[in-house]
Amino acid sequence: MSSRRDHLQSLNKNACQHPGLWLDKFIPTQPQPQQRTGEDVETKRNLVTDTATIASTPAVLDLYRCSFRRWRDTLTHLADTELRLATARGRVVVGIGNASVLETAISLQRTYGIPYIPGSALKGLAAAYARQRLDDTWGKPATIYDPDDPAQQPPSAYELLFGATSTAGYVTFHDALWYPDDPAHPQSLAADVLTVHHQAYYNQGGSQAPTDWDSPMPIPFLTATGSFLLALSGPPAWRSRAFEILAAALDQMGVGAKTSSGYGRMDLRSLPPTSTTPCGKKGEQTAATPSPRTIPVVGQIITSNVIERNTQKIAIQVPGHAPEHVLAILDIQADTPAWQPGEKARVEVIAIETGEQRTILRVQRAPKNRKS
Repeated sequence: MSSRRDHLQSLNKNACQHPGLWLDKFIPTQPQPQQRTGEDVETKRNLVTDTATIASTPAVLDLYRCSFRRWRDTLTHLADTELRLATARGRVVVGIGNASVLETAISLQRTYGIPYIPGSALKGLAAAYARQRLDDTWGKPATIYDPDDPAQQPPSAYELLFGATSTAGYVTFHDALWYPDDPAHPQSLAADVLTVHHQAYYNQGGSQAPTDWDSPMPIPFLTATGSFLLALSGPPAWRSRAFEILAAALDQMGVGAKTSSGYGRMDLRSLPPTSTTPCGKKGEQTAATPSPRTIPVVGQIITSNVIERNTQKIAIQVPGHAPEHVLAILDIQADTPAWQPGEKARVEVIAIETGEQRTILRVQRAPKNRKS
């Protein structure tokens, strides 16, 4: 195990094309909870940031896009199936309690390592909303309908739509895959952090009282962003009603974990027009795929996500470009804001360094009186 960990130190994340594999297998250190140090926290933060970066690379997205389009076309040809997009207002984290090398996890598609929302999660959310916030006709019945008992009342609307132990529901909730062709939301994963302020109090079951001098313990974790392709199959009237319930549930309750903190809120909208160009054709570009953007010039102000931060520099993504092709670098000064991975940074380009494989934009904090 020791030699394996040592070997991981020399691996380059740019050679990996599977975010989930990198997250599960390539953490360099993994000490026991009582032996963790600040360096271990930094290692986990780097693991989270690297995983989010890998998920945004062109090689990963191109491979996933072909699979996604086959999935979308299959759903399109299914009888009585309707597709819509669910766009996250902020962050979504589904599967936070799954097994993981970190304290938290996230549901990633096994084959491509891209986030998805299981159909069971969407169905459970819609069913919970129907029970808690709709009228009595949508309440979960005390007695499960038995089709072999002629004396029993007909099944409720809740049973008809969602099913019961003895019968299937009218509507099928398919897995929602991340939508790769939305130019407004090109990123599937983003780094986030939660901070435990009284670690000993929680770890010891409350036997040690929290104090003002406890050291906060930041816990980095992954969240999903962007849009997801939702698909429901069933009779048109019931399918339409299911979408109404699901739209309200995503708006008011949210899907996944940490919904009380605002995570998981999503908006439903119709699916935009898609290209009929076969996947894998050279020069392929759909109406929903953004055209390549030019590299910012000296003096231009950009606002984008922080990718990585150390004691000396901050790496910032350049809009419209993969980090391995174009990257903005900010040297940390005394007045540099405490921008962390996943946060927005507003900077001004002061120099451009063009190399054989990557262009580096040297940037500084943008003046407050300058407009983008």
